[in-house]
Amino acid sequence: QEPSAIMADGVIAKSGSAPAMVVSLSCQGGSGTVTGLAPSVSGANGIQVQTGTINLSPGESHTLIVNVDTSGSATGTAISVSMPLSGITTSFESVAVTGDTVRAYVASAPTSIQIDGAFGDWIGLTAPDTDATEVKDPNIDISAVGAVNTSASSSFYVSVVGEVCRGSFVPSQLTKPSGSGGGSVTPAKKVGDDILQVYIDTDMSASTGSVVAHPSKTIGADFVIEVRGLDGEIISRSIMEFVSGSWTYVGGTVAAAHDEQQIELSVASSSISMASSIDFIIEMTDWRAWSDIATAVPQGTRGADGLDFGTRAWIVDNTITSPEATSTSSQRKLFYDGTNFWSVYADGPDTVARYSTDGVSWTSVGSVFKTSGVTRTSIWYDSSSSYVYAVGDRSAASVN
Repeated sequence: QEPSAIMADGVIAKSGSAPAMVVSLSCQGGSGTVTGLAPSVSGANGIQVQTGTINLSPGESHTLIVNVDTSGSATGTAISVSMPLSGITTSFESVAVTGDTVRAYVASAPTSIQIDGAFGDWIGLTAPDTDATEVKDPNIDISAVGAVNTSASSSFYVSVVGEVCRGSFVPSQLTKPSGSGGGSVTPAKKVGDDILQVYIDTDMSASTGSVVAHPSKTIGADFVIEVRGLDGEIISRSIMEFVSGSWTYVGGTVAAAHDEQQIELSVASSSISMASSIDFIIEMTDWRAWSDIATAVPQGTRGADGLDFGTRAWIVDNTITSPEATSTSSQRKLFYDGTNFWSVYADGPDTVARYSTDGVSWTSVGSVFKTSGVTRTSIWYDSSSSYVYAVGDRSAASVN
């Protein structure tokens, strides 16, 4: 079972017959028939799937589309569709269902993050991860991360190249026969779970907490959220605080949900010292201690005045009263709009702007001002309206 390709963005159409899931029947061993399929659905009114006898021989496969009736579902409703073993009528002796439950939102995703295993609410809020060296285990190879911080909670997103929460069985070690002639002793197999750790800096200071480094930043982690997975399932989740030089388990609930390649998790602000703003680094590790590390800019982080900003924001110096906004403003201005990083700067004769999705490849949009010769510029990004306000001067510094 897997999502229909039409739901690549995690949103399903509002329709009396909306394609939701693809079921691929594959035969191994001997021949047999499938005479009935009864998928399970929630959040929608009904399902439609092909009926009748399907004959399968070894090596053959047959693909079916499962449609659901979402016409009566409210916009933003989370739906889930799956094929339980109990819903399959067949002559085969053994049947296995692979793939995760399909989840999506009707018509459009909610505006706030919901920890429900549907990921349409993360569209535009994640940043891709690139690695300087190859990550050998695709199940811990991070492909994208994201974070949203509100006054009530902090939520995080991670996707991997392989399968999230997959883990592996650690192979038994070979042992030499004992000298007593009793033969070798085979140790019990150990199970290796994949570990997701979200290191959170709640006081925005690298000088306090446990130092965690990423090529693009270093933080002092005050808390860490840990989620362990095995066989495609979450087996544990916990919160730890860095106290007196060591990690200590603390109370609090970690909400988490995932599909085959993505996982989302959230903690209440009360569990992480009611942090007014955060920074974070994410690490994935397997039983061999192979790991991958990633980070991004948190979205919706609260500023000093309690308002929500599209990028992390803080007051640099609230004692300055000079009205000369463009007096010596020659540095590059950087901000993040949820999809692109923007750089506004003086290229010599004019102020120009460029944007980038990854901070590596940049696209120029040319001059900021219609008037030439403006090189001293201040900007303000209004994230709620997606506007950028720019004020500049092409001559001497002024108070205007």
